[in-house]
Amino acid sequence: MSREIRSVLVVYKRSTFMYVQEENDSHMQELLAQNEPSVTRMMKGHEENEASIEHVRHVLERRGVDAVWEHRPDMEKLGSFDLVISLGGDGTLLEAARAISDSTPLLGIHSSRISSVGYLCAGEAEDFEEIFDRFVKEELPTYRLTRIEARCNGELILPYALNDILYAHDVPAATTRYDIGMLYDGQDVLASYEEQRSSGVWVSTATGSTAAIHSAGGKIMPLQSRRLQYLVRELYAPPGIVPFHFDGGFVAGGQKLEIVSKMRKSTMFIDGPWNRFDVLYNDKLVFQPSSQHLMLYGDIERTRRQRHHRALDR
Repeated sequence: MSREIRSVLVVYKRSTFMYVQEENDSHMQELLAQNEPSVTRMMKGHEENEASIEHVRHVLERRGVDAVWEHRPDMEKLGSFDLVISLGGDGTLLEAARAISDSTPLLGIHSSRISSVGYLCAGEAEDFEEIFDRFVKEELPTYRLTRIEARCNGELILPYALNDILYAHDVPAATTRYDIGMLYDGQDVLASYEEQRSSGVWVSTATGSTAAIHSAGGKIMPLQSRRLQYLVRELYAPPGIVPFHFDGGFVAGGQKLEIVSKMRKSTMFIDGPWNRFDVLYNDKLVFQPSSQHLMLYGDIERTRRQRHHRALDR
């Protein structure tokens, strides 16, 4: 069997060097002129990324595939595609995933070993032709990944998060104040909750469980787990306070994690720093596993294991 691929959306990475050029950053330009090693590395990453873009473009043209190229896509304006390709690193893949709210398949291609990591990618750009052919022939492993559904005062907040959400004060050095608890089996009101002060709360999927939440002390979850995980960062525990019950744990189907802000200004950061949602005093945030899964292709489990084993060897 084989798939018929006629239309493809390619979400591509724009290199740091491109931003330096556009912003006419005199400091960075001076470092480039001096051949400063870290900036020279940035330039090499840019060249590698550009070569990957051209290679993927040529392969799709030879296959007769109609491709639309976007940096930050808006699917409502662009319409539907047979396939979405992310060309960059894991950050670019998260950007592409935000644009998908249906069963459209996503294929990650890593564009530069120098400038990014691609643990969620199916392979390197130099191997794109083989990877694309394997996708068409339905030979690539498929992963149905859980995402996070977040609501503020009952309103759905998009995009769905594939990796994680960080809830915290606007200012990283400030204390995050909130009430936190769990809703079970259709409850609308918390039966019990805790008043907490901390550096914020991570809410993660299984996909994101090897990333920030793991560095903060969380547990690595099986990739296709349907549960979410949450973890409070640097929880303040005054002397004499009994142990906290909601300092970390899991959110399964039918359960919801609820956080009520006790700050005038706080923020939800969705899959990184660029997608942020402002939260006001007494706003009620609810997190649960989303029914909108993401279909990701490639041997992601293998690269995930390699990443974890390398971390353990250090």
